Amino acid sequence: MRTLLAGIVLLAACAPKPETAEQAQARIAIESADAKKVIDSLNSEFVAHFNAGHGDLVAAQYTEDAELAVAGQPLVKGKKDIAGFVTGLSQMKAALTLTATSVEANGPVAIERGDYTLSISPPGASQALTETGTFLVHWHNVNGAWLRVHDLATTPAPLPPPPAAPAPKPN
Repeated sequence: MRTLLAGIVLLAACAPKPETAEQAQARIAIESADAKKVIDSLNSEFVAHFNAGHGDLVAAQYTEDAELAVAGQPLVKGKKDIAGFVTGLSQMKAALTLTATSVEANGPVAIERGDYTLSISPPGASQALTETGTFLVHWHNVNGAWLRVHDLATTPAPLPPPPAAPAPKPN
């Protein structure tokens, strides 16, 4: 019994101490800086493939069950549909730029925030349409590779005006 108790005490003494708030903050800062370097590189590849219409190579940066939410479009779910969405945009000469403004990583999870510009030339349009906005990407590190899980792009385009109030009824 004493041996068992001594073993438990020894194991407890060897257990790692919990992180202090300051230690966690320092670790997260390092992880975030490291993740941002990788994510910036992945974004460069993403933009090059997106602008070339390589939907399959863009989709390779997503998990199998990823979701892409773009303003004014239905939710796009899964790699196959994301690849098709990007390939469809390429028919409108889509040109994308991305700038990550922040990346916050904690272990195998990262959140990226940034700004984007997208130009497209729909069939029959006399000039390209350009949209600017912000994006938020939820990344997971899966087997050493950062992959997009949720990708949300939004634009500050104004909402349509509310309907006019009904005219008062005469008494």
